[in-house]
Amino acid sequence: MTTHNKFGFFIAPAHDIAERTQQSIDNDNADQEDTEYLPYPDDNFEEIVDDRFQRNDKFTIEHIYRRTGQAFVPNVPVDVKSIVAEFSNDCSAALIYPHLTQDENNEYPFFPKRNHQEGLVNDSNIEEYSNILVDYLNKVLKHPKFRAHPAMREFFEVSCLSFIHGLSVSRKEGHLLKQSDDRCSGQHTLFSSFFCDSCECHHGLKWFVIKDSYIVNIRPDTHEVRFPMLVDRGFQVLTGIDNAGSDDGIKVSNLQQTFVGRCPTARDRDKWIENLSNLTEQAKDFVSATGCRFNSYVPIRENQLAYWFINGKSYMQAVAKALLTAKEEVFITDWWLSPEVMLIRPTDDETFRLDNILGRIADAGVRVYVMIYKEIPYAVSLNSLYTEKKLLSKSTKGFIKVIRHPDLNIKDRVILWSHHEKMVIIDQKIAFVGGIDLCYGRWDDEYMRLVDLGDENDTTLKSSSEIAAENVASGITPSDYISCFGMRNHDILMGRLVTEIIYVHSKLMIIDDRMAICGSANINDRSLVGNRDSEFCIVIDDVEEEDSQFNGQPVRVGKFCSSWRKKIFEMLLGIQFENPNNIDVTDPVSDEFYCYFQNVAKQNTLIYEEVFATMPTDHARTFAQVTAYNDMAKLKDTDPIEAQEKLKGIQGFVVEYPLYFLDEENYLPDWTSREGKIVRFIIHNDFGQSSSDDCHDNVLIMPINR
Repeated sequence: MTTHNKFGFFIAPAHDIAERTQQSIDNDNADQEDTEYLPYPDDNFEEIVDDRFQRNDKFTIEHIYRRTGQAFVPNVPVDVKSIVAEFSNDCSAALIYPHLTQDENNEYPFFPKRNHQEGLVNDSNIEEYSNILVDYLNKVLKHPKFRAHPAMREFFEVSCLSFIHGLSVSRKEGHLLKQSDDRCSGQHTLFSSFFCDSCECHHGLKWFVIKDSYIVNIRPDTHEVRFPMLVDRGFQVLTGIDNAGSDDGIKVSNLQQTFVGRCPTARDRDKWIENLSNLTEQAKDFVSATGCRFNSYVPIRENQLAYWFINGKSYMQAVAKALLTAKEEVFITDWWLSPEVMLIRPTDDETFRLDNILGRIADAGVRVYVMIYKEIPYAVSLNSLYTEKKLLSKSTKGFIKVIRHPDLNIKDRVILWSHHEKMVIIDQKIAFVGGIDLCYGRWDDEYMRLVDLGDENDTTLKSSSEIAAENVASGITPSDYISCFGMRNHDILMGRLVTEIIYVHSKLMIIDDRMAICGSANINDRSLVGNRDSEFCIVIDDVEEEDSQFNGQPVRVGKFCSSWRKKIFEMLLGIQFENPNNIDVTDPVSDEFYCYFQNVAKQNTLIYEEVFATMPTDHARTFAQVTAYNDMAKLKDTDPIEAQEKLKGIQGFVVEYPLYFLDEENYLPDWTSREGKIVRFIIHNDFGQSSSDDCHDNVLIMPINR
């Protein structure tokens, strides 16, 4: 509830308030069940209070659903602290001691008025009359039926969102006539009146709420909270016939959407415009060109705490523990989510299985929202429908909501792109962001055991070798500046030596041990063009510094970024547990360390090729060479003992990346295969009007496993 300056402009104080209250009561949208005669308010009543509120002494978002739109919360006193009245030429109504009378026509309770008339209120009576009005309003608010009456909600400009903990203070609330379709906005009123029926444009009464950095509207009949409009770089407020279609209209837009609303009076329009315009100042961090770097929608956040994870074991364990601390809500979005994935391993039971954890916290009153990618079944099998049904079955109270998106829409080409974010957000206080889906194949530890591996791999880009060839022709040796590595491991399974590539699924870049980019975006057109797959990343500028060295020179680096990079390097080189040679990973660009890293990768690669004849390899640049290479005798088969001795020379997991594997082949799949059908669809539907070069680049980037 808005607090005003005490006694400001207090002339004929009661008239304006009485008029507005009576108008609200007479509104056609008032619930008819509240039209009965209501007795004089008193203190002799009790309201049921939620047990969680008694423990926490605050109301949460959960109470929006439980209170079915009720504005004031039970057993919470509402005090009128100050009153502002506006000048009015009509002095027919004046204030007396509070009492409630009954309207002869409709029996609504209405604001008390004196039988005789007073002109103006003298300055000496301002405080007296103000105290009388405060006393009256506080008594009305103590009566449960008055508090729940729609007229009371409109008079105080409050709703079910007004007193929810964590949603900020409401700047302005009230009814607006919202235009159902923006296709008529900006047209002249005369034009709209003739053509409005044909374009299905009409106005519906909605309750609007202005918060600190966003706007929402509520349906009066169902109390459903509609899509919020965030204050961002594109936020603007326009008025007038040319923009809003009428003199009393308001057009509000941001980067995502636009709505047009109409106000009852010109004075109401001016008040809404004032509060909407003030939003850009209140949320200036979101609209500032310098505050939101890289065209992001969020401002820079200072003094934030962060913790990094390297593998699925530590990440999923932290997610599980954080989920169990949730008090109000959990939001999860993944490209792929497996309900039965075990978040904490090893374990003797299924307590820490993802769906069991979500069901447990949901039954405790936590709202769980999950958004997953609705896949194309003939392209990739994610079983999102099974995931939805499985999660919904885990909540007896219906507190788990699942959205599978997008629906198949060939016209808008939604078929081509997907939700690719990987986030877990708890109580809007803790956020897990990165490249790990809560699904099968993402769990591993420091040992990278050959278990729980995925079946599919991303397609390799042919363009890398072409670019390298161009650089060599220009006198540039790429290996002097860029090194590409992969990861591989080996083990003994069922008495036989086996090896497997470690699927690098992370999306991480660490720059100069001072800045890091971590999230879900790959370096390809799907993630980086901006209007294809939806991604979420965090840019971290490390401000907590420490001494270090680059190329032998002293530098200052960030503790967060530097420790993250060093831990990854230690794991790649196999020195995270023991470091007998005292390899120092502090200086990553010194010649000594750079050569050591490359030598370890090359030695590991040679051993794997000798023992296993591993694929992919630079030795096979055509499919014919692949066949011949696979037919070669392998040391693991001809002499397993010698092979095992060779494998003792493996250090860590790093190997050279086979940049020239199938370098002389065309990567396009067979047109009759499942993958080929997708590529053919893209060529005909998405890139039909592009140049040949664009088609070549984009067609090759179609990873099936994301």
